[in-house]
Parts: sequence; structure tokens; C-alpha cells
Amino acid sequence: TFVLGAQYYLPPNGRITIGANYTHGKSGNITDGLTPTATGCAQCTLASVFKQSQYFEAVALGDLTPSVRIGAAWQRVWQTRGDDVKTVNSRVEPSVYFFF
Repeated sequence: TFVLGAQYYLPPNGRITIGANYTHGKSGNITDGLTPTATGCAQCTLASVFKQSQYFEAVALGDLTPSVRIGAAWQRVWQTRGDDVKTVNSRVEPSVYFFF
């Protein structure tokens, strides 16, 4: 697994920030011993674990006032499950921060 991240405060005053994050995780043996019909374990299926996962996020934040910061992030997750089914999930996350 690894995580990479970067952020940059835009000139001249740094009131606007942009950033990005990326993560990657992979296991070569997480499905060892699991079968689609493992005896005595209803949750022990290949579809219940993931072998690989990636996450990407792009973020923009801005200071509305010295006490209020607003922003939005676009995020995407890619996963490969134990049964080799690939899934993708994208979302937008708005945020408001109040500093006191």
C-alpha cells in the first residue's frame, strides 16, 4: 500500500488551496482459502473481500472569511474484488469549516 498527496496554496495570499490524494492497496493472497461456498461461513465468499483498491481525490478550498472555509472534493474509488469483479464509485463531497 502507499499514499501520495499534494496541496498548493495559490498566490498571492493563500486563501485558495488545491490538492490531490492517491492511494493504492493490493494483496496477492487475501483470497487464499476462500471459496464461493466456504463451509460454515456465509460471509467467506470471494465477493466479500477486495484484492486491489485505488482512491483518487481532487480538492479545492477557499476562505470566505478568516473564520469560514468552503470547499469541494471529487473522489473516485476503484476496487477489484476476490471474484475479479471490478467496481467504480465516484462522488462529490462539499464541505464547510468554521474556525473559532
